[in-house]
Amino acid sequence: MEKILVTTDFSDHSKSGLRFAIQLAAQNACHLTFLNIHHLQTPSAWDAVRMDEYEDEQKELIHAKLDRFVEEIYAAMHIKPQHIQYAVELSVLPESSILEYAEKHTYDYICISTRGTGIFKKVLGTITSNLIHDSKVPVIVVPHDYKPSKIRSFIYASDLDDYEHEIIRVVSFARELGASVELLNFTSMSLKEENRKIVEKKDRTNSKLSCEYLYQR
Repeated sequence: MEKILVTTDFSDHSKSGLRFAIQLAAQNACHLTFLNIHHLQTPSAWDAVRMDEYEDEQKELIHAKLDRFVEEIYAAMHIKPQHIQYAVELSVLPESSILEYAEKHTYDYICISTRGTGIFKKVLGTITSNLIHDSKVPVIVVPHDYKPSKIRSFIYASDLDDYEHEIIRVVSFARELGASVELLNFTSMSLKEENRKIVEKKDRTNSKLSCEYLYQR
């Protein structure tokens, strides 16, 4: 069973990532872990014992909030929770904590939503863009305005440089959901037939791929 780490900061925008992960798990049994990274501000005068006690207290409160937050989304989607767990980590560096948690617990994917405003970093959010750049674990980025619906198809954009390895994972992911895959390749007119031959030669997935070529001059 594949494991997906789903991050949330309790904002409305973060709900789209949860909705997508829940829909994904409803179509293909996945284990979902809902993770919140929280930064606590504590008085510097406290000793280590008091600090630990306070952190434990706050983690319990945040965990309960996370539980309610996720349950409300499940209820709104009319889906019964299965194979889920919750995690709360205290850190001032959310990106590093997410990456460390995902790698330590061997997750197959990280699911996170976009922020939905402005240019690249504002559209994706600084945390999201950093995860895409640094993560060794594949990152699923969900638009902030995503509306839950059955996943039926994928568009897979590729320059074909590492196609043989990429397509195995893409098709495997889609097959589990009963979804089709459309390969999108940007190329020049002269490379159209060459690229098509590359796809035909390397495709050992025994799946029907729809290929489309967009030309650049």
